[in-house]
Amino acid sequence: MTTHLFFSGVGGSGMSALARLCIARGTEVSGSDRARDRGDHPAGFAALEKDGVAFFPQDGSGVTDTIDAVIVSSAIEESVPDVKAAREKGIPIYRRAEWLAGFFNDQKGIGIAGTSGKTTVTAMIGHMLSACGAVPTVINGGVMKNFGTNALVPSPATEAGFFVAEMDESDGSIALFTPFLAVLNNVSLDHKPLAELRPLFAAFLKRARMGAVINADDPEAWALRDSHPVTCRYGIDRSDAELNARDVSLFPDRVSFSLSRVGDSATYRVTVPVPGRYNVSNALAALSVAHVLGLPMERAVKALEGFAGVRRRMEIVGSTRNITVIDDFAHNPDKIAASLSAL
Repeated sequence: MTTHLFFSGVGGSGMSALARLCIARGTEVSGSDRARDRGDHPAGFAALEKDGVAFFPQDGSGVTDTIDAVIVSSAIEESVPDVKAAREKGIPIYRRAEWLAGFFNDQKGIGIAGTSGKTTVTAMIGHMLSACGAVPTVINGGVMKNFGTNALVPSPATEAGFFVAEMDESDGSIALFTPFLAVLNNVSLDHKPLAELRPLFAAFLKRARMGAVINADDPEAWALRDSHPVTCRYGIDRSDAELNARDVSLFPDRVSFSLSRVGDSATYRVTVPVPGRYNVSNALAALSVAHVLGLPMERAVKALEGFAGVRRRMEIVGSTRNITVIDDFAHNPDKIAASLSAL
């Protein structure tokens, strides 16, 4: 049993979440990060240290004979001293996704995939499951404001339930994950060409043990709807979808819509306190998960009313002299356009 891990690049959003998960599961964690060595982001590294990470410079000095395995982020090159030290000592090296998949595949993993919206949908699902009493583990690429962390880890007595995590297609590591339930938000050109993304996402949906959830409004996702025999589709003004949003209202600080679903004569009025039409789709993805899992829809809808959002996702950081400053992580043309459309 591995008892001491060294994380090289531990300050990254995905790495720090995994480190927190490992600590919560009883593993000793040490780590390094070049940003910490430069003096960047002191508050973030102080929080990690408080959570139990023992820090070393990224010069290989922390990779000692007491280390059972070294975990590296995608930003860590072979030339990094931590990697060199591990190679010299014969210590096994794993990519972050490899180690995370070991946890995810052993539980009822809910994997959120797609080009955009993964972090927000992961946070929505995690908050919704928690509010419905499901006690999930949630590993996310951003700080979930409802929990104040990027890693929600229940006590060992309850850790055999749902495991919610966003999937990374940029490095192909999504292929390592076998979800219980697969969610596909959308597919567009980003880190890889569409010709590579289509089979990658199709295979991900096909591997799902229970079923798949896809966005019927996204043409590329819709084209993959037959990848799994049990598929729940969601959309806006889509009568051919299992979950359908109508009467959409957009406000500067929230979205609101009427939700109908197959097999249910009731209509639910959904209000989510985050702006942008794309967050209607994000909320539909989360509610589709509730639908597939058989959670009470009234409780799921009520939970989303209390969704606090994710840091650096259309986050208002301050206002002065009638000027509002917003921090947003959007980093490709489609994502930037979606963020601007919410203003």
